Amino acid sequence: MIVPLVFGVCIRVLIHPVSIMQVTVAGVAYGIVFGIFMFKFGMNEHEKGIVTGVLSRLRNK
Repeated sequence: MIVPLVFGVCIRVLIHPVSIMQVTVAGVAYGIVFGIFMFKFGMNEHEKGIVTGVLSRLRNK
């Protein structure tokens, strides 16, 4: 989980938020990176099945 940590530190060091929109964009970007890495390396097959099931239902609507 080094990549999300480095990404979070880079966001903190490189981006100096001036508005709430910048904070929101940085938070969403970090959430996406963290979610991808958790899916790839932190979840077992059952948990991955739950996530992919929810995403496929959302995509079909």
